Amino acid sequence: MQIQSLAGLNRDQIVAYAKTDIAYRYALEELNPFTVTGDAGLYVQHNADGHLDAGQVSDLYLQDRAAMLSWLLQFNVNDNAPTATPYGDTFYILGSFVDRYYFKDVATNTKIRLGETVDLLQPPTDFRHIVFGGGQGEILNGSATSDHLYGGSRR
Repeated sequence: MQIQSLAGLNRDQIVAYAKTDIAYRYALEELNPFTVTGDAGLYVQHNADGHLDAGQVSDLYLQDRAAMLSWLLQFNVNDNAPTATPYGDTFYILGSFVDRYYFKDVATNTKIRLGETVDLLQPPTDFRHIVFGGGQGEILNGSATSDHLYGGSRR
């Protein structure tokens, strides 16, 4: 068995590993900054219904989840502290962005906004939403942009 940090990987690398390795799919589900590889049996108790099996989630889900995790890892590695907004979430300033993104994981209450500094104090409805449900029958709301809403978390 090996413990491997995901901090040095980008979104596409994490997705590539997640397509073939349950350890990476589990790390994505839990937003863990590491994987434990070399013994797939470790994940049996977390995968009783087979939701972590290869092919059970879309490529787009893997890409969005890996993007969220990649941003969290980058902020943590760089010791970027989030700033609170009047809307009850946080944002990170990290250069310029063409689009405004609002990532939300309901199960962990993790919320991230990415955008130009001037845009970050705008209401979340002005951002492209990528939302992961917590599996408790929540209502997931998007915005007027091209959003990605994922229900059915197995937490």
